[in-house]
Amino acid sequence: MKTTLISLDFKNWRGFTGLIEFNPDRNVFSGPNGSGKTRIPDAVSWNLTGKDTRGKADSELKSIVDGSPVQKSEHSVISKYDIDGRVREFGRCYYEKWSTKRGSAEKTKDGNQTNFTVDGIEVSKTKYNAAIASAFGENYSLCSGLSAVTGMEWKKRRELLTSIPAEIKLPDMPELIELAKGRSLEDAKKAADQRKKDVKKKILETNAALEERQADVDKVGGVDKEAAEIEVKFAGEAVSEAKAAIEKAKGGDQSENIEKLKELNDKLFKAESEFQWKLQGAATKDADNSRAIESAKNDLKNHRENLQDHQEKRQNLLAEYNRIKDSNPEQHPCQHYSETCPYYGEQVEDETLVKFHNDFNVLKSERLELNITSGKETKAEIQRIEKTILDKESELKTLEEFEPDRILKEDTNPEIHELKLQIGGINSKMSVENCEIPAELIATLEACETRLTQAQETRAAVKSSGDSVQRLEDLKTKKSELSAENDRIEKFLSFHQQYEQALADAIEKPVNDMFKIAYFKMFDTLEKADEDGNFKQVPACIVMDKEKRPFETALSNGERIQVELDIIRVMQEHFDISSPIFIDNSESVTDPIELNCQFIELRATDEFETLTKEV
Repeated sequence: MKTTLISLDFKNWRGFTGLIEFNPDRNVFSGPNGSGKTRIPDAVSWNLTGKDTRGKADSELKSIVDGSPVQKSEHSVISKYDIDGRVREFGRCYYEKWSTKRGSAEKTKDGNQTNFTVDGIEVSKTKYNAAIASAFGENYSLCSGLSAVTGMEWKKRRELLTSIPAEIKLPDMPELIELAKGRSLEDAKKAADQRKKDVKKKILETNAALEERQADVDKVGGVDKEAAEIEVKFAGEAVSEAKAAIEKAKGGDQSENIEKLKELNDKLFKAESEFQWKLQGAATKDADNSRAIESAKNDLKNHRENLQDHQEKRQNLLAEYNRIKDSNPEQHPCQHYSETCPYYGEQVEDETLVKFHNDFNVLKSERLELNITSGKETKAEIQRIEKTILDKESELKTLEEFEPDRILKEDTNPEIHELKLQIGGINSKMSVENCEIPAELIATLEACETRLTQAQETRAAVKSSGDSVQRLEDLKTKKSELSAENDRIEKFLSFHQQYEQALADAIEKPVNDMFKIAYFKMFDTLEKADEDGNFKQVPACIVMDKEKRPFETALSNGERIQVELDIIRVMQEHFDISSPIFIDNSESVTDPIELNCQFIELRATDEFETLTKEV
């Protein structure tokens, strides 16, 4: 499609009335600042869209005389175009409505009105907009407005640019797809990042538990249960022999007391060994219970937070449901049957209203159905979480009611206490005054008693370490599983990083090959590294020039215009549209890029006192 602007006919439009005609190829309008250059593209924009190039609407269009807007006059622009050899004319006229009230000679202002004409025939606003859309097409603005693409939201700009190249071959990485396990790469990446944190935390916890259990096992030094029993037996016999030697040195017939002491010491040894074994076992149970309580509390906290999130989601869904349910098409500002629309100044046609109502009700029904489905799913999830919380609370209550063995609360076992009293009594009876005992015999007894104490402690540790050994194996298995999972996650993240880099190359090259001056950075690297020191790449669409200088901050006005002209060149070639292009401040562009379309250049200069058409 080839479009050229033939003329603009102004009437009281921003202080100007007259006809401006245009050449089909190049037009140059020169004049000092304030001479009305920008008025030309503003009039074209307002004529077609109702707003000027800066987005200002009707209230800014009136001519100003002596500082006040001109009243009771029309403000209009009629544009004439050649569109593929057919001359088309579009007129927009904005004026004030005045009337004389009954019983009064003075006229009062009732508001403003806009009239529309297409090819000299007055039409409604709806038909006017439809005629413009039909004549110019939906992509006309992309091919005529300098800032149409550079001023676009980056996601839309990215979507537009990636749709133009004939082929963008996305990287093929089957290993990555397999590791994603049926999920989208974006969802799989989010899940991997979160799971990685959880796995690392669990590996640290498992390592700590391994160290604790390994310390328990190391205490026994590789001694098995049978060897520990033999050592206790030999140490006990050595103590008995040392005591017998001391008694013999004291003199007198103490055989009965010695025999009784031997019997009591054996019982004491056995009682103390069992006490030590129970003591360590109870301590292990208490520690395991404490860890279980802490884990249950953390789980309960997470479930309660999850419940709160879902309850808030349900409340939001309920509010959204009520809002949708209570909505109706009459709330729209154009749903007036008996009066003109305050926004567009005309009565909406009946068939448009019927279609609007039908479309509105279908959309409302679909949105209600989606809301109800989501609400049911959320309610079911809330019920599941509530049940889980009840189970966890019951589990926590059971754990907190755990009572350590009574032996942990007593410094002395009654049986041991009684045996020591009996042994002390016999020793008192056997004491012989004025009897010196050789020092070597006393030293031998102390050494044997020390050996016996160590043997008893080792035997108790061997008995309690049985559970620790099994737990140690379980923890090693768990660590191995966590390490394997961590390796899979790291492998996926590594593949994903390679994929993002390959994707950046696959998209950026074909897109930027289309341009001579402009450059688009389709992926951007975040300034802050993640916890592993990697700098993540995220989708973007940053406008630059071929030297990769940012469009907004590093280019001069003339360089920015050249970039925008290059973009329009690609848009016109892609959509097969040749349309007029306005270049404001064209004096800043020394060698504009060539395009096969109509140019309208606006040049600021002091060579002329008023706006002058040079070419």
